[in-house]
Formats: sequence, structure tokens, C-alpha cells
Amino acid sequence: REQRKRTRRLVKVFKLMSRPSSSLSLFPPDQGIPFLPGNSFSDPNRTNFRKSHIFDYRSGTPIQHDVPIRDDGAPASPSRPPSVVPSQVSNYRSISAENSSEFIPAFAGLDGKVLRFEAFITEQVPENLSEPSRVRKFTILYHLVDDSIQINEHRQQNSGYAQGVFMKRHRVPKQELGSQEFVTLFDFASTTVINIYNREFHLTSCNHFTQNFFEANGLNLEFESIIPEDKYMSQRALSESKMNRGAASPMTTSSYNEILDNKSEDTYRVESSIATLTTAQKRDMREKFLKYANKVLRFYAQWDDRSSMFGQKLEYIINYFLQDDKIEVLEVKQQNSGRDPFPKLVKKQRVPRVFRGVPSVGSKEEDFEDEYISDKDLIVGNTIEIFGRDMFLYDCDSFTREYYLHQYGVEQPANQVEPETHVEFPSMPLPPYNGFGSEHDSLASYFNLIPKPRKYDRTKQAALDSIIFR
Repeated sequence: REQRKRTRRLVKVFKLMSRPSSSLSLFPPDQGIPFLPGNSFSDPNRTNFRKSHIFDYRSGTPIQHDVPIRDDGAPASPSRPPSVVPSQVSNYRSISAENSSEFIPAFAGLDGKVLRFEAFITEQVPENLSEPSRVRKFTILYHLVDDSIQINEHRQQNSGYAQGVFMKRHRVPKQELGSQEFVTLFDFASTTVINIYNREFHLTSCNHFTQNFFEANGLNLEFESIIPEDKYMSQRALSESKMNRGAASPMTTSSYNEILDNKSEDTYRVESSIATLTTAQKRDMREKFLKYANKVLRFYAQWDDRSSMFGQKLEYIINYFLQDDKIEVLEVKQQNSGRDPFPKLVKKQRVPRVFRGVPSVGSKEEDFEDEYISDKDLIVGNTIEIFGRDMFLYDCDSFTREYYLHQYGVEQPANQVEPETHVEFPSMPLPPYNGFGSEHDSLASYFNLIPKPRKYDRTKQAALDSIIFR
């Protein structure tokens, strides 16, 4: 009976297969020809025999392939090649070729793409009449890959600001109250001012890539054509240009006074009202500064403290700065001296000729008007007092000798280092041999009060331990 049932089923299947494909109710028309032996079609032009799939990895990113579309509008099965009749081969291949496109992830396509804007801000400078406001220039970098922003400030000499990276790269939230959005590239379009952390950055220009990128996306860019002038920086640049003219010849007092006189009337009126006009003494200090800038007299000195307990004879270098008459004392570190490597004994300052101690609290500066050490007091062979220490000057460098010869007509003496006398301590003579024991044993009691034990040759003892002569 079971065999008869199987035979009847096969007959029904063959009868259905003999009918036209349009009248088949067992297989809907959207599924095509049934996948049975003898009904599949193999393309003789096929060159790719890999197993089809829709999930793949490209550049380390999981992606999903687009499923090709058949002529009947239904998606092809991703698990196996679509079963089509020979007349549909060419149509399927053309459709699949048109729908296939190379996938590029966002992080790969936009990696390294940066929009560059030039901007400035205006900051108020409080309590400064000569500079009420200052203009600071920046470069805004917008990274397209993650919508992060970085702001760099243009470097300017002696500006007083920590220049360079003004804001690190990160996503900037908008300043609207309760807003959870971030600043995007659309916020840069059709505006000249962008607010970042309550600072209004005025956009002035951008590079060609940024301009082409906004035009390709149908966005408009607007910039401020005029950058406000920073009067203080302009005045300072004018002063520096006048100071740098004639670099071969040093600046004179008259040229520097001309720069000082080139001030606005308001500034001059304010300075005169608070009695801060430069005096003749200050002008002389400026002239000395311009003439002797970065010129230093170098002397080599010794401090002999061997008269005190545990005292030593130490070496020092004395630097005398001609531009402001200040002295700096550096300690010369000796090898294996046992002293801490502390480089400066006295920092750069004016040193009084006679040190009277530290002034008490509440004392006035007029009560301690001291005379300070000048270049006339520094002569090789002399001894000067620096805060209670007597420094003997024994030598100087070549520049110092030329300075004294041209300035004062004085030739510095040669090296005045006194040769150190070597003290030889008397040594105890060896006692004569007394005849007891060997002479080596008798001398051992002379060199050491407690005799040391005999030293054995451990290698010889281990090698000859079992060898015995009988």
C-alpha cells in the first residue's frame, strides 16, 4: 500500500509539470521555475563560482550587499543564484550590473576632509587706556568625519596669550537653552558670526576646498570683508620697525626718545597727569640697556673657608650684567665633592658693597640706601664681599679684558691663582723584626691591632680536598 501511495504522488507531480507554467497553482509566478532536478539553468558564460551572500566586511566594517532585482520585480534569493530561463540571462546580468555600486563607509570617504575658516574675535582689555580692546585671529577647523571642531590661534610675538591650540578638537554643543544638538556645517552657512561657548567668532574667509564643498551642497557662505584694526598692535609694529632700522648701528637715545614721543595726545595727557614721564635717569638706563644688551663680564673667583670647621675652598663664577649692573654668582661643581649640585649661590640682582642684613618689617626703603657693586670694583686680584663672603677674583675671560681696556684703559692682570702647598704628613717607620715567627706575621700585628684570619684558596681546597700523601 505505501508503494502504491508513492507511485500516485509521483504521477500527480509529473502531470503538473507537463502543464504550462502560467496554469501552475502549486508554484506562484513570482517564484519562477521550481528548483527541481532538470529545471535549473546553468549559465555557460558564468565566471564567478563563489557562494553568494549579502553580509561582508570591507575595510574592517560589516556591510550588507544590495540584493539584485529580477525582471519580474522580485528580489533574487541571496542564498543561491536565481533560477531563470535562458532568455532572461542577459536581462538579469544588465540589471545586476546597473544596481551594483562600490560601498564607501562614511569614516573612509570623509576621513581627512577638513573645512578651514579664518575668523577673529574682539576682546575688551580692562583698566588699560592705551589698549581698550584687542583683536585676536583664529583658524577654525571643521572635521567632516565626526562633526568635531578645533580652533587654533595665530601666533603673535609678545602677545601675552597662551597661543596655539585655543580649543581642542571635540563636538561643540549649541548655546540654545535646553538644546541637545551640536554645531554642524549648516551653522556656518548664510551667516558671518558663529557662537562657540559664548564667544562670537566673525568669519572672514575660507580655503578653496571649503568654498567648493559648500557650493556642491547648495549652501551659501558669507564673510565679513573688513577686519577691525588693532590700534595697539599697529602702534607696536611701528615702534618695532623704527627700532630695527639700521641694524648694523646701535640705536641712540635720540631715536628712542622719538619713539617715546610718537604717542597719542590722550595717552600723553594721562601719563602726564599721573606723573609717569620718563626722567633723565630713566633715559640713561634705556641708553645703557640698548648699548650693552646681552653683554656680560665674567670673573672667576674663590671663597676660602678652610679657617672654619669642615670648611673648604670653593670655586665660583661671577657674571656682571652691563645693561642693568646686576650680579649673578654660580657655583662650580667639583667631581666627587659630596656637595649638592645647587647651581646658583646668588640669583641675578644688585649686590650692596656692605651687607647690613635683612631689613626689618615696617622699615622704609630710604633707610637702606646702599652703594652697590659696579664694574669699577671688579679687578682681578681684588677681594669683594658678596653677602658676607669674601670672594677673591683670580681670573676673567677675554671679553672682560677687552671691555676694561677700551672703557677704562685698564689691563686686567693675569691669572692670580696661588699654587696650593701640599702638606706631607710624617709616616711611621716599620719596626725591626723581633725574631718570633716569620717576618710577615710580625708585620701583621703592626698593620692591624686585631689580626685578620688567614685567607684560604677555596678553588685549590676544593680541587685537592681528597688528595692525601702517605
